[in-house]
Amino acid sequence: MIMIMTDTLGIWNVAGTWVSALGTVGAVVVSLWLAWQSGRPRVDAVVHLGTPVLGDEPLEKQIVFVVRNTGRMPVRVSGIGWTVGKRKTEKRSFFQLPSDLTNLPTEIPVGQDTTIMAPAGQVKCWFQELDAPTEPLRARIITPLREHAVDPQSDVIAYLSS
Repeated sequence: MIMIMTDTLGIWNVAGTWVSALGTVGAVVVSLWLAWQSGRPRVDAVVHLGTPVLGDEPLEKQIVFVVRNTGRMPVRVSGIGWTVGKRKTEKRSFFQLPSDLTNLPTEIPVGQDTTIMAPAGQVKCWFQELDAPTEPLRARIITPLREHAVDPQSDVIAYLSS
């Protein structure tokens, strides 16, 4: 009887050690993941075609990037660009809009948004010079730590492909 009880206690001791070790590893993984996520810039963006108006006069069409900081720290947007094509099956090209056409670089406080505009006619000329297809077309919001991909609205794709 004493022998059976000692064996049972030994088994429970080993099982408890393993459960404790798995719990410790899980806690470390979760804490590292949370620390990694909190330092990353997070943005949401909408890319559409717009025509600003000055007084009663409409100005040149613009491609409008509305970028919102959804992260926990200020985000610095250093560039806006485009990728055309798929990563693996087609040639992928990238070009960045020059900073003299946009108000870049800019810093977006937490929870705020900013509007960045680029002349639609000039962007369309670049696409024609590249002879690039407009699908799949993705806008890129460039921050110091990563690029954020955004699908432009259909009016932008229709304008660039016309």
